Amino acid sequence: FGGVTPGADAPVAVGQRFEIALDAGWSHARKGSEFRKFIDNKNMPIEQNTTFDRVPLTANLRYYLTPAGRSIGALAWIPRKVVPWVGAGGGMMYYRFRQDGDFVDFKTGNVFSSNLESSDWTPTLQGMGGADFTLTLHVAIRADARYVWAKADLTRSFAGFNPIDLSGVQGTLGLTYRL
Repeated sequence: FGGVTPGADAPVAVGQRFEIALDAGWSHARKGSEFRKFIDNKNMPIEQNTTFDRVPLTANLRYYLTPAGRSIGALAWIPRKVVPWVGAGGGMMYYRFRQDGDFVDFKTGNVFSSNLESSDWTPTLQGMGGADFTLTLHVAIRADARYVWAKADLTRSFAGFNPIDLSGVQGTLGLTYRL
């Protein structure tokens, strides 16, 4: 379930090389599937749609491996062209996993329609590394890679199944505006 994840990040500097940031994102994926060796009583394929949403809300601490820039006198500041950083954070993630369509009861062979859903909040952790690439005095491109870890027990329609693994690797690209 890969896709684009729009998000926002609100950082605050807490020293020369440290930054605390609140981060929010949203990912949505929808895929169709079918039981290949089965057809329903109208000779039609047995099809389902699966939708998967994730909304991580995290607080992160970033450490800049080099100074972000240098002061020239009391009023001038010159940013570095490239500033690498590493970070870690944690928070909560909301997920929603849904399957709707036709399904096969393998005990009886009957075909039935259903909407199955599980959604909940769960703790999440992440580790990340990246760099800021300065374009102008106030604008930079931020690129990072992060590993997000989260697992949750399935609820409602999927109660009794193994936990859902919400973990994965993400690559992000965004604009940074410096005040």
